[in-house]
Amino acid sequence: KIDSMENILLSTKNDSIKIILLHDLAWEYRRTIPERAFTLSKKALSLAIQLNDKSQIAKSYSRIASCHYNQGNIEKAKENYLLSLNLYQELGKKRETALMLSNIGNVYGELSNYPLALEYFLKGTKIFEEQKDSISIARNLINIGVVYHDLKDEQEYLEYNFKALAIFEKLNDDYGLLGCLSNIGSLYLEQKNTKEALKYLSRCEKILEQSCK
Repeated sequence: KIDSMENILLSTKNDSIKIILLHDLAWEYRRTIPERAFTLSKKALSLAIQLNDKSQIAKSYSRIASCHYNQGNIEKAKENYLLSLNLYQELGKKRETALMLSNIGNVYGELSNYPLALEYFLKGTKIFEEQKDSISIARNLINIGVVYHDLKDEQEYLEYNFKALAIFEKLNDDYGLLGCLSNIGSLYLEQKNTKEALKYLSRCEKILEQSCK
């Protein structure tokens, strides 16, 4: 897949296609070769600016932010996510706006600015609710739970994981279920509530067993 995209990137003369390929390749490389992902994202940004394509400029800033985030440059990640957010808001792109709000929530969580992390996660969740994007709502509920876990508020942490769990159950999303069940079971273990811990962790085991069949 990556080799194919690299070959098309070398051969195409269409700048709009180049930008799409640069973004896609940057996403593929973001964890394995972050320096390559960063270079590709900056090339995409340069081309998008030349074409005055605000949507692709916003995506480039998002890709650059992801590169910074994965390399631990949290302040730079925040700066670029905010640039992306502002453009998506200007363009009226709701889903992309919600994703950037959520990414910024993650950034503020990393910076231990929990009030702002919650503010951005909740703003993103509200838009996902308007869009009826159930899986993104559930993922954000888990993110909000993580903030409360960092704040040592175990009750809120459980509450948000239970809310996410209910959504993942309706969606039959095994990956999401595993995350929630593991979070809930692990917290009960920390609380030395073995009975409840086993209840949720055993469900994890069953899902994993079924997935291996």
